[in-house]
Amino acid sequence: MNNVTDRCQEPSPDPRQQRVKCETALKLQMVDQLLRGKSLDALARETGFSKKQLSYWYRRFLKGGEAYLSSREDLSEVLKLREVNQALLTKAEELEKKNRVLVKALEASTASTLRPLLHPKCSESYAKAFETNGVEACYVPEWRTHVLLKHAPSIQLVQHATGVSGHSSLDPDCDLQGGLTRLKRAGVASVSLITDPMWSPSHNLLEAAFESCRPFKENYLIDRGLGPVRIRKRHRNMINNARKLCRIDRVPLAPLLERWWILHQDHRQTRVAVHPGSLKYFEMLAGLDAVDAIAAQHKNEIVTITIWLRFNDILYYIDGASNERGLQLSASYAAFAHAIEHYADCRYIFLGGSADFRGPRSDGLATFKRGFANVSVRDYLCASHLSSAN
Repeated sequence: MNNVTDRCQEPSPDPRQQRVKCETALKLQMVDQLLRGKSLDALARETGFSKKQLSYWYRRFLKGGEAYLSSREDLSEVLKLREVNQALLTKAEELEKKNRVLVKALEASTASTLRPLLHPKCSESYAKAFETNGVEACYVPEWRTHVLLKHAPSIQLVQHATGVSGHSSLDPDCDLQGGLTRLKRAGVASVSLITDPMWSPSHNLLEAAFESCRPFKENYLIDRGLGPVRIRKRHRNMINNARKLCRIDRVPLAPLLERWWILHQDHRQTRVAVHPGSLKYFEMLAGLDAVDAIAAQHKNEIVTITIWLRFNDILYYIDGASNERGLQLSASYAAFAHAIEHYADCRYIFLGGSADFRGPRSDGLATFKRGFANVSVRDYLCASHLSSAN
């Protein structure tokens, strides 16, 4: 065993030092001799290691073998776990593929819901509110909106098409020429409408499709994208004074419809309405989820009501009316300020233009709206004689 002693350093009095310094292969050789029947005394004399140290290595070897043999008994369980793990990995890959498909579908769905297909002003119920004797609503699929068909006086077979009262909302990517062709084939002799500056094709497209496309009126709006809303000082003073004397609330239009109609009729005596609304029209508005009213109340009396319609991030001012007391208190100033503050998530607040067809900036209503607005936009009067169109 000289080769054993030669390959191990001089034994240290401390057995822990011997365990560290002796190579594992030599330990196995010595344990092997013990397994073959060699006595501890003889092996200790030959190697110079104590019987205690040799016995320790021997016991460790046996325990290690026992542990290995015990683990062999559980190999079948390990294999089962590996199979389960592989199945889970395969299932996870399948779910990941399905998830990617669902994500794409959700993105497509979200993109379509961000821009609803139908503007409230393009709906059938909105158009039918303007139907009267000799006037009927007609849907134009290419424009995704309705027009009003009117018979020419004394010539019942000749029809003319107009947009609904006020601004006609046309889908920005609609087929303008296709709609004109459809109307022509239906026997419509001419068409004219005033575009909605917030929801219509670009001016270039309008000009290319219609025989005539000219600027009509200046319209005022708030675009929050241009910075914080800055109401003119005179308007702010009017708002503060009105708020001291009036309570301002956002309420549904339906419960106030009777009071609204009284204010509307009284107000018509003191103003010229470009597009006077009928009770049928306001009843239709009251049934739209997108419509709200903002009312100013003074001493338990509603003195002013304004009507607003929301579409996406656009808030449209539809109409407003005040009695004599509401006008004295400048309650409409506070009602407009309340709308601007309440609909803070609307980027655009479209206030419209003047009360006069010619749209002068000196018009009282134009001056009132301009005091709130930070930008103005043009609408367009578009018309075509379809009987002579190519």
